Amino acid sequence: MKIKKVLIISGISVVSVFLAANVIGANIALKAFSKLKLKKDYAWNEVPCEKKYNEDTEIGRKRAARNEENFNFMKEKSTIISTQSHDNLKLNALFACHENPTNKYVIAMHGYRDDPSVISTQASHFFDYGWNVLIPGQRGHGWSEGDCIDMGSSACHDVITWAKLIHSIDGNARIVIFGVSMGAATVTMATGLDDLPDYVVACIEDCGYTSIWDQVCYRSRIEYHIPPFPLVYATSIMSKIRHGYSFTEYSPLEAVKKSKTPTLFIHGSQDTYVPTYMCQELYDAAVCPKDIIHIAGAEHAEASFVDEDTYWKAVDQFLSKYIEDGL
Repeated sequence: MKIKKVLIISGISVVSVFLAANVIGANIALKAFSKLKLKKDYAWNEVPCEKKYNEDTEIGRKRAARNEENFNFMKEKSTIISTQSHDNLKLNALFACHENPTNKYVIAMHGYRDDPSVISTQASHFFDYGWNVLIPGQRGHGWSEGDCIDMGSSACHDVITWAKLIHSIDGNARIVIFGVSMGAATVTMATGLDDLPDYVVACIEDCGYTSIWDQVCYRSRIEYHIPPFPLVYATSIMSKIRHGYSFTEYSPLEAVKKSKTPTLFIHGSQDTYVPTYMCQELYDAAVCPKDIIHIAGAEHAEASFVDEDTYWKAVDQFLSKYIEDGL
């Protein structure tokens, strides 16, 4: 009896330690989704371009220099515009409009733990070709309100909020939604929402993931060499309790299975952060009008820098099908 009692107590202790370790681990892991704060209380249009790239590589140096130049350009061309989200957060964006009126608009969504400066080179390209461009600060990233980085699960509704605001300014607006990395997942999820307006005429997603769950599981294996169970499961549960969303809820993969919005899927062939196969899975599952392009040699979010001509030719050819004059 004593041995049995010892075994029971030992078993309970092991389980308790196991559960406690996973709760602690999940809370630590959730810090990856905690809101970002600006390092200084800058005025909106005075925030400098953050250095976010490995400048030991040629592409890293190119991205850093181009983004700094283009972010300053976009700030000069932009005004500050704000709106309120469906869950009462204040959202801010840079809004660049041409002096000569045009009804072509792009909403450009940046990625995970980034800011508008990181997508400013792509945004300035659209602007140079005659598009009005809105660059939101994603919720939870310090530019807009929000208590966490939600990986697009709520931010996809923000895309619709911004689109409706543009349409209230210009009733003839035709809007393309564009995003890179988490921004790509955000705009892709928006295309599957029932209330997406029909004046959102196309979507361009660059290196987005199939789902939050898939991406977190993949990174846990690649970065930390641990299987999804039990830590990712525990983190997903804690995220639901603390932030209101789990990793298995609405996803880009689910969205493309019901989306009617023409979508261009772009991915670098050497992407190991969001693996290239996820792009193919999204494309294969999509029931909307669609195109796909893989940029040879490009790592994560590098496609438009590695082969600009191929990248923008694909974008132009795609948009010319749905927008008069394309780019």
